[in-house]
Amino acid sequence: LREDLALMAGAARMANLVIAITADGDPAPKIFDTLLRGFRSLNEGHDPALTTLLFQIKLLGLTGFRPQTDHCAACGQDMQVRGEGTAGRFSAQAGGLVCDVCTRRRSERYLFLGPGSLAFLQQALRMTPEALNRLKAGGQVRSELETAIEAYVTVVAGKRLPPVDFLAAEAVEPAYELKR
Repeated sequence: LREDLALMAGAARMANLVIAITADGDPAPKIFDTLLRGFRSLNEGHDPALTTLLFQIKLLGLTGFRPQTDHCAACGQDMQVRGEGTAGRFSAQAGGLVCDVCTRRRSERYLFLGPGSLAFLQQALRMTPEALNRLKAGGQVRSELETAIEAYVTVVAGKRLPPVDFLAAEAVEPAYELKR
């Protein structure tokens, strides 16, 4: 890992996230195993940015910060009942998808997650850490998820962590959906 800058940046992001959202000195074998598996995936040549994204999604679930995708993160209403289960607005502050009714009531900004992005996120949350590297994402799905998870990690950690690709990263704000 230390011989490739992209791998080192991915590994650093994984370690920084574990440090930021877990209690110091608290034994957590599942989290340790997940971190070790993430390091191994990087070392085996898997896409560093995707591996790191998948690790973050899995770690958020393991630590009790699982992004809410089935129910509105603001009111708890089942998104399927409201017919909003195929795409949605993601609120990092609320901790997941927010229904149309709550979107109109709340003042924060939202990130749009298309049907493919939402399906990918739900699949990643369900899969075991061993199977995560079977998932592949590119284009819009990857872009939407990277933006949403980055925003959510910032809220959960209480600070902005160094980006996975810190050499190419610019200080650009996520493209939030404007309220109508």
